[in-house]
Amino acid sequence: MKRKIFAVISAVFLLTGCGASQTAKEPEFKLPTKYEPYEIVKVEPSFEEGKNSEWYKDFCNQLLAYSKEPIVEEKVSRDDFKSAFRQINTDYPDIFWFKAMNFDSGSKHTAFELSYMEGCDENNIKSMHEELEKAADELIRLIPTDKSDYEKILFVHDYIAQNTVYDASIDYETGSGLCYTAYGCLVQKKAVCQGYAEAFTYIMNRIGIESGVCQGDTYAGGHAWNYVKLDGEYYWLDITWDDTDNEPFPVSHNYFLFDDEIMSRTRKAEWEQNFVPECTADKYNWFSVNNALFDSYDFELINKLVEENSGKNAVEMMFTDFYSYTAALQGLIIDKGLGKIPGVKATSSYYHDDRNYSFTIIF
Repeated sequence: MKRKIFAVISAVFLLTGCGASQTAKEPEFKLPTKYEPYEIVKVEPSFEEGKNSEWYKDFCNQLLAYSKEPIVEEKVSRDDFKSAFRQINTDYPDIFWFKAMNFDSGSKHTAFELSYMEGCDENNIKSMHEELEKAADELIRLIPTDKSDYEKILFVHDYIAQNTVYDASIDYETGSGLCYTAYGCLVQKKAVCQGYAEAFTYIMNRIGIESGVCQGDTYAGGHAWNYVKLDGEYYWLDITWDDTDNEPFPVSHNYFLFDDEIMSRTRKAEWEQNFVPECTADKYNWFSVNNALFDSYDFELINKLVEENSGKNAVEMMFTDFYSYTAALQGLIIDKGLGKIPGVKATSSYYHDDRNYSFTIIF
């Protein structure tokens, strides 16, 4: 699910909510009303012992050897089977070729049977898997090795957003489902949220940074995004919602390393997951790192931020609360402060997110 709208208002682009493109005469701008936050779901970790068990390791190794009917020498419960099925998305997102799996547990062993995605079979999954590994290798070679983990995460976030088109059309036509996988994202360069999320976690797994896929509900429908661990703390990350698919501003950072409080403005995690981390740190939120997080509306500080970022395609900023955010909308849009900032032209555009309290000027 991708949240995006473009509304052409005079010479200004306004993005907010979900919908189709439209052109309209400039309306009277109205300040938004505050949305009620979603519940922050706390899930007790499950399958912690299971993912370190011999049967799960053996099971995954057989999948990586392209077995369609793995067998493990252990009786596996239905709950552990369901947890294992979910865990593969995080532990082995490169195992992408099956759409369903059945199991038959005997007294001393358990047999599994895979159902392949359309377009995947015993004859091509090995070569497709090698294609995915090659695409991942090419991305990883581009990551600067002398950079911090923060910079590596940012690089991968921006790379995936810039090199992937949010597109499910081919899968609707063929029924393949590959747009939901890391293969769709990194090889075909077309994916939906699950594909973006699994691709990110696959790359993080490869470079030794803990990450996982989270699923849940947003104000615009079902969705998948990521968590990632940085300096001992967990953060949320959503590449799909940061992929604008537009020039000259193809990647935003509204949803780069955000915490539970920010998450609650737009979404909540599903209850039935193996792991949902608590994300309370804000040190590495993109806006904090880039001195673009404001706890009040200050025209001079915004003017300074724009000046310091002159030469860039866009200037992104965020406000810590709804009241400072609406004060900024009042000052920049209703009171026309935006037009008083040097460097902002009549052809410039802006983006604002009424749930995330962010404002972006696009040159």
